[in-house]
Amino acid sequence: MQIRSLGGVSWGELAPVFNEAFSDYAVPMAMTADSLANMQRRRGYVAEVSFGAWDGSRLVGFVLTCVEGDRAYNSGTGVVPSHRRGGLARELVDTVIASVPARSYVLEVLEDNARAIALYLGAGFVETRRFRCWTFDRRGTTYRRSRRRISPRSPRAPMSTCRGRTRSPRCAALASRTR
Repeated sequence: MQIRSLGGVSWGELAPVFNEAFSDYAVPMAMTADSLANMQRRRGYVAEVSFGAWDGSRLVGFVLTCVEGDRAYNSGTGVVPSHRRGGLARELVDTVIASVPARSYVLEVLEDNARAIALYLGAGFVETRRFRCWTFDRRGTTYRRSRRRISPRSPRAPMSTCRGRTRSPRCAALASRTR
């Protein structure tokens, strides 16, 4: 297995690996090369401090890193299913942490993703806060623009929060590691 910078890796090469790595993720994802590139560029993607793992000529894992000032942000860590549970994600995270020029490195993780939480805790991250996450489900609802506030329990706007009766898979905790 070879770990190296994603500098020079095209979005066309990265997108299928991203999709395979997130194929069983709690939040469905399917990214084209253009949509992945747009998402990462908006976030401040820096290829030189983003790393991939290659098994021969096949990219099988990655950590996408964005940088803004003295803060780096993990915009995605993934390993394809056939290469999981062997320490590859930890090796990638450790490589990024050692290489990123920022003083702090932050990420978000779904609260039900126990493996990711264990990975990041083991790498020295600490939970700094939790997010309340809201979803809107249009099925069976009629949406009209209104100035009226819609409460989370309104039948016109079925929503859920992390702390409500129904848990949303998008709920996340923000974790950070500071040098």
